[in-house]
Amino acid sequence: MTGLRRFSLGVIGAAVFVATLIASAPASLIAPALASSGGRVHYAGIEGTIWRGRILGAQVEHVSLGDVAFRLSPLSLVTLSPRATVDLAGGAVVGDADVAVGFGRRVHVRDAKLAFDLARLARRGILGEAVTGRADLTVRDLMFGADGCVRADADIWTDVLSAQARRYGQGDEFPMVGAAACDGARLALSMNGEGDAGAAALEISVAPDYTYEISATAQPVGDDIVAALLYFGFENDNGALIYGSTGVLSGAGS
Repeated sequence: MTGLRRFSLGVIGAAVFVATLIASAPASLIAPALASSGGRVHYAGIEGTIWRGRILGAQVEHVSLGDVAFRLSPLSLVTLSPRATVDLAGGAVVGDADVAVGFGRRVHVRDAKLAFDLARLARRGILGEAVTGRADLTVRDLMFGADGCVRADADIWTDVLSAQARRYGQGDEFPMVGAAACDGARLALSMNGEGDAGAAALEISVAPDYTYEISATAQPVGDDIVAALLYFGFENDNGALIYGSTGVLSGAGS
């Protein structure tokens, strides 16, 4: 019994020692994973442990995310689907989300509330104006991967067109609201807006290979806005102005 007791105590001691090592593992262990991004991810430093840490001065394709704090769920490792609560602060995107990575390079985002500073994200202007304003994204459930969109349940709000409405003297606000959903393997976003400048509808869909399609319909108020929309590629269709475009997303802000 004495030998058995010693053996048991030895096993318990070894287990405690290993658990202590794992619990205190530095967050810098994720550095190789970040390095595998092919130069798209940069950061100033990493602090904390692998379970609760912070990536300082994070950038993705030169878009600043500020400091990214994370809390990794130990139980999620048992199912081979690491899940973490992520909190972004001080960058072009702020907010928090629950993010999990699973088989097939699938990424699962839940309970996310994110605010985007569009001026810091966009590379191009809209109708001759620099992009300003923000977009608020609320994600209840979003899963996507190499096989495309799996499921999507999200809402979005933005005032990105308000600057254009002010430019043409048609009020100060032109908010747009919409939702995201899966259209087959494509991620589809549908938005509508209305203000003193008129009304607008926007449809965007993105395929797994990052090709996108955009269609827009506008019912503007004022000859100046009509002329501007026609100049920037809209076409007249029975009193409404329509626009369509396709392309390939080349990175953040494209």
